[in-house]
Amino acid sequence: MHKQITNYLKFSDKGIREKNQDYIACYTIKDDIAVRSKEIGELFILSDGMGGHKAGKEAAEEVCNYIYDEYYCKETKPDFNDPDNVLKHLETIAERINDHLLERAMLDESLSNWGCTASVLIIKPPCYYILHTGDTRIYLLRNKKSTLLTEDHNIAYQMYKLKKLSYEKYLQSKGHNKLLSHFGMKQGISIQTDYGKLQNNDNFLICSDGLNQFMQFKDVDNVLKEQNDSFQSLYNILKTKIIQIDKAKDNVSFLIVNFI
Repeated sequence: MHKQITNYLKFSDKGIREKNQDYIACYTIKDDIAVRSKEIGELFILSDGMGGHKAGKEAAEEVCNYIYDEYYCKETKPDFNDPDNVLKHLETIAERINDHLLERAMLDESLSNWGCTASVLIIKPPCYYILHTGDTRIYLLRNKKSTLLTEDHNIAYQMYKLKKLSYEKYLQSKGHNKLLSHFGMKQGISIQTDYGKLQNNDNFLICSDGLNQFMQFKDVDNVLKEQNDSFQSLYNILKTKIIQIDKAKDNVSFLIVNFI
């Protein structure tokens, strides 16, 4: 019998935009036969279709489906005794995804310039693994403190790393939110991978950049101070106290994954 290792809650809304180009996919032991049979962990993905790009929603969904197929349905499996091997496996999947989007775009003019950002979390005890490109984010929430596991691949974040101004100040400058990496790029895509050791009751917050308009780095710890020990409490705070849908200028999506 396969033991459930996570719980999760998800939220997504189009805000004041006409369409919701965010897509969330969760593949768990409880819900998916391939996850149970392969025994290579549970998979969580949040993807954000590119604003202004044709078929943004389609690109976001395509990336999620492709990652699932590559991870669970191919014969090649990562060696979880060697975390670096797992990260290399994820990098290979990311390269294939990017090539796949470009090939599809060449064959279908309506998909020209389609693309998306994405953050991927794999829970395979005793470790978690991440795969990321763009400005979606993954936070590790542990002992009422947050750690941002991903970097925003935009001009503002690169300038922020120089520590001259706050990230929020840079984002307010014209053009600084321009993405430097995303799936569907013809060249120069940056892929971030990493791993870490799991602890009981770890929570992971995966969110689209639409959440950033309501909550920045420093605000996450303040939210954690308000919650009790349940991830349901964190979900409720984000949904009812932080996000203001009627003021959301972008799609807003988040996923909370709790390691049991």
